[in-house]
Order: sequence, then C-alpha cells, then structure tokens
Amino acid sequence: PVLYQVDLGPLGSLSNQQATALVEGAFGTWQAVDTTSISFRDTGHLPVDVTELNWALYFGVPADGFSPIIFDTDGRILDQIAGLGARNDFEGIMRLEYFSGTTLREASVLINGACFDGIDDMRSPCELRNIDELQALILHEVGHFCNLDHSDLNRRFADDGDPINNAVLPTMYPVQTEDDSSLATLNFDDTLKEPTVLPSRIP
Repeated sequence: PVLYQVDLGPLGSLSNQQATALVEGAFGTWQAVDTTSISFRDTGHLPVDVTELNWALYFGVPADGFSPIIFDTDGRILDQIAGLGARNDFEGIMRLEYFSGTTLREASVLINGACFDGIDDMRSPCELRNIDELQALILHEVGHFCNLDHSDLNRRFADDGDPINNAVLPTMYPVQTEDDSSLATLNFDDTLKEPTVLPSRIP
C-alpha cells in the first residue's frame, strides 16, 4: 500500500476529524477504481500540527519517511511558499518528493483552509461554496498524489453557464469551474471508462 500521514490541525472551518474523514474518503475513492490496482494506508497523524512556523520540516522533504497531507488552516503556509496573497489564489498544492527507480515513494499535499473558512471574501477566487467542492479539491490533490497530471478534456463545458454538463469534466481538470460539486466523485475520464449516460443538456 501507499502510505500517508494526516496533519493534526483543523482545516478552515472544519475540525481535524472532519477534514481527516474527507481525506480518507478521497483515498478510498481512488482505491476503488476498478480499472487499476492501488491501495493506501493512513499510518497515523503527523507528530505535530503543521503551521507557518514548521511547514518546511514536512512539506516537500524527500526521503524523510513522510507523505504528509497538510491542512493549511488559514492559508499562511501558502503565503510563505508562493508569496503574500497566495492564500486567495490557490486551493491546494502537491509536490512529488522521492522516487526509488521509477516508483514514487513520497509526496506531499497541502490543502488551503482559507478557501473553506466560512468567511465570504469576494476578492478570493479560491472560495469554495460547499462541502462537495471541498471534497472535489481534496480528491483532485490526492489524484496528483497518485502521480496523475491535469486533464482538460471537454473544457468547452467548464464555464459555459450550464453547471449540469460539468459532469463530463474530469476531476483532474486544472482550474476551478462555476460549480465543482460534480467533481467530488470521479468522472469517466478519471477512471478510463466510457460514460454510460451523458447529462441530457450536452449537445
């Protein structure tokens, strides 16, 4: 199994227990894809709550024995990594850390809690509207953890004013759309399957 460890702190307006459950659900969703074979195991929490004071000891550190899932509670870590104000632009980031031959051994995921903190900040394009959009974000970043790249298949449907046809966008679509709720589950491009039913409004 691929091993990972979850942060000890909260995520925006969510408790650690709530956020950890979303992470476990995301790993479980990728593990359940029957067109591949992969398994994951949560080996316990990280030894500390990762914050802007200690993130460099855990995020992106190769061969340290950790594949951390970090909850950046208020976006301060992102501001340090990508510059002041990054918390308003990035929902999450992932870094591949360590390969043994061609096998990925360690990676880091950071989820921006400022995108889901209950504070309505109209300046922030990363603002997530509901728990399904947060689940879609975590599922997307865990996809990167699996070494999957972005997919812009069907991008003409991403911002066409019709959120129903977002169901044909892959969860690995590279940018936030009008409504990411439909990306909280894997769509057919993510699972290498043909769609059984397309949304009725797609031409």
